[in-house]
Amino acid sequence: MSAEAIERGIVEQASGPDEVMHLDLRFALGWALTSPEARLGPNPRSFGHSGAGGSLGFADLDAKVGFGYAMNRMIQEETVLDRRWGPLIDAVYASL
Repeated sequence: MSAEAIERGIVEQASGPDEVMHLDLRFALGWALTSPEARLGPNPRSFGHSGAGGSLGFADLDAKVGFGYAMNRMIQEETVLDRRWGPLIDAVYASL
């Protein structure tokens, strides 16, 4: 994707309480934006999406990093936020 397309794609289109996931979320064109309740890194231009059973992908334009996590065993959590994501995201930034 071109830099211009990515910049257009991270413009917030919707935000607020999600009635299905019971979180305050922010969405752009096709992906979620980082938010206090669904953190995708420390920088405000981080974006990505989670998947079934705990998979996660995100990019941070400011840190110039992309990350994908796909597990070999799905774990269904009580919440839509997987407990593994925080430590994984923190490890990505600690490695930079």
